[in-house]
Amino acid sequence: MIRQTRPFVTARGHLFIMQPEAGGHMRTLRLKVKPGSREEGLTELDDGSWLARVKAPPVDGKANAAVIALVAQHFGLRKAQVRIKSGTSGRSKLVQLED
Repeated sequence: MIRQTRPFVTARGHLFIMQPEAGGHMRTLRLKVKPGSREEGLTELDDGSWLARVKAPPVDGKANAAVIALVAQHFGLRKAQVRIKSGTSGRSKLVQLED
């Protein structure tokens, strides 16, 4: 089975590549995470990556869980549709969104 890639353009015109999974479409976002922030929020940066500010500390996966919840809420997805593809122990992450 050959997988075709499909472009995904963000609100600021940055291009990402989606590869369809067996059950649907998938997007990959680059995130820069700031744990322990005063306010939570997800904003797109000029380079096409996203800045995720979460209140949770980077201890025992609490910040990663907060990032998943924040991304799911922002894009109107269930938390089960969001997963951290790489960067679970760092501040730079690749996050996959499944439609």
